[in-house]
Amino acid sequence: LGPDGIEFWNHQRNQMIGKFECEDVRDWCFAPDGKTVFISNADHVQARSFAFNLEQGTATTFDPVTVSDKPARNLQIDENHQLMIRREGNYAKVLTLDGTTFGRVGPHVRWSNALVSPCGRFIVTSTWKGQGVRVWDVASGDLIKDLAPDWETATMRFRPDGTALVAVCDTQRWTWDTETWEPQVRKDLDEKDGAVAEPAWSQDGNLISAKYNLNQPQIFDAATGETLVAFEPPVPLLVKTTEFSHDDRYLMISAANGIHIWDIARAREKLDELGMDW
Repeated sequence: LGPDGIEFWNHQRNQMIGKFECEDVRDWCFAPDGKTVFISNADHVQARSFAFNLEQGTATTFDPVTVSDKPARNLQIDENHQLMIRREGNYAKVLTLDGTTFGRVGPHVRWSNALVSPCGRFIVTSTWKGQGVRVWDVASGDLIKDLAPDWETATMRFRPDGTALVAVCDTQRWTWDTETWEPQVRKDLDEKDGAVAEPAWSQDGNLISAKYNLNQPQIFDAATGETLVAFEPPVPLLVKTTEFSHDDRYLMISAANGIHIWDIARAREKLDELGMDW
């Protein structure tokens, strides 16, 4: 995401292969088929389709289609629902892309992050300098549970299959079972740095990536919470978000000074030579 649009890069060649020019982008996401991008700016939500030729390093883009005449926050697209979240004060309104209201939850004062579960049944909200990580029933709007009532700032992600949720604040990292909403793993973080970066799940759900401090991304065993590998960057990063590639080979880090990519498979080969691979 750049100041004048969204760029697409082939990370193996370090080559930009396409760009959607658009102003004031608020949020965006891929559709599940990987062939369409949904983009929300200050006025509306558009869908833009594309086709990449990785060998030639080119991209063909198609005219945008407006799918909502109002902006959205936390765009999410899945196979069963096409959902987006719109802020209404201290409430979060969940809509389908044709504008039909799917649910409305709240209030949650100062909520800054909201996620719909893959099944479409739950919405989880967290705050920036507020309080709590709360689970709501989308259909009824009822509060199911406040998972971490004392947390002031947090980010979270659902496991790809929707069976677990991980959330991180500046001092702790927890995972919960989404059937019972009981904690599975609780880990205290050794170093409080005042900044919270978004965690990520591997596609198979066995690994979680998050930052340890401002500059060091790590990979954890999702079942135990134990650190498997930590990556030392050549320069300070100020980690913002982490993400696994679709095949779980690469770990991608969004930082203040750009996008950084680590080859997990290569790291495991080196660890195996030392008898330390997981």
